[in-house]
Amino acid sequence: MVLSSGPRLFVFLGSFGIAACGPEEPARAALEFVSDPESEHFGTVLLTGAPPSHDWPRLFSVRVEGVDADAPPVLGDYTVEGDSVRFRPRFPFTAGFTYRSRFGDREIAFTMPTRDPEERPRVEAVYPSSPEVPENLLRLYVHFSHPMRAKDVPERIHLYGAEGREVPLPFVEIETGLWDSEGRRLTLFFHPGRLKRGVGPNLALGPPLAAGGVYRLVIDRAMRDQRGYELEASFEKELRVGPPDRTSPDPSTWKLYPIEDRGSHLTVQLDEPLDRALLLRLIRVKSDTGAEVSGVPSASSNETRFTFTPEEPWSRGSYRLLVDPEIEDLAGNKPGRLFDEEIGRAKASPRAFELLFEVR
Repeated sequence: MVLSSGPRLFVFLGSFGIAACGPEEPARAALEFVSDPESEHFGTVLLTGAPPSHDWPRLFSVRVEGVDADAPPVLGDYTVEGDSVRFRPRFPFTAGFTYRSRFGDREIAFTMPTRDPEERPRVEAVYPSSPEVPENLLRLYVHFSHPMRAKDVPERIHLYGAEGREVPLPFVEIETGLWDSEGRRLTLFFHPGRLKRGVGPNLALGPPLAAGGVYRLVIDRAMRDQRGYELEASFEKELRVGPPDRTSPDPSTWKLYPIEDRGSHLTVQLDEPLDRALLLRLIRVKSDTGAEVSGVPSASSNETRFTFTPEEPWSRGSYRLLVDPEIEDLAGNKPGRLFDEEIGRAKASPRAFELLFEVR
């Protein structure tokens, strides 16, 4: 509906911008700065979820931060795009200046980046780091040098197999991707329905990866970071595929190397490569008093070795390495349970594993 020129109740409640504008109007509105250094306008502001209007310059404004409050807003054009409205400045935003956009009580601030950054984003690493992965690999982790824009992920990630043919639907498709809180680690899930034996997608399409095959993971240069810059170059990683992994990790077989002195780290040799993100998150160290030891975990040797570096030197005494039973190998197998076991036949998850070590 179009807002009339007469007085209307228009307030926003809470952090989601819940509008009290009438029962026919959307209840949510959100502002987003969209940076595109390669475009003529360099940057625009997008308003989504707002009720229709013929008076956008009054309701939806952009101003230079820090100037007189009575100064006029930035001049520009408003374009309706479906249920969204985009503001394009008449003259490009100025690099280094901070702007503030407002709609009701919703507002955002943004600082324009330069057109020629010192460093464009790049792919820093892909895990698993081993050149060979099991046929039933569950996840890939892609690490970027800068916080990335969480859009169009399925269109930017490709998996190619024999003769350069693209593998159809290898990953769970999520438009905005699965990112960590910093926007620098993207998790790619191979489709579970194609990995679990005996279910429809597996029977119809088979697993995305086939043992003995060689695949290429390709990340398009067109992926952009949150500043709007494309990758410095497209990225490729070769994946050689081995047999499927049908065994569970067994922490009871892990080897703990003696701590040479109280200022050194703890090193643990694992029985197989583990999921890196879970490996770094699901292992803790406690003293004989039960106090948790603060430190920095790391993984090496293609995720077959775990290292824990304490923030403070070790004290003499006994310690426990606690391994959460939710830890997984590259195929999603947990201690005591395989990823593709039927639920009714799955074994009960064990309690946390405890591995003891001494510091002398």
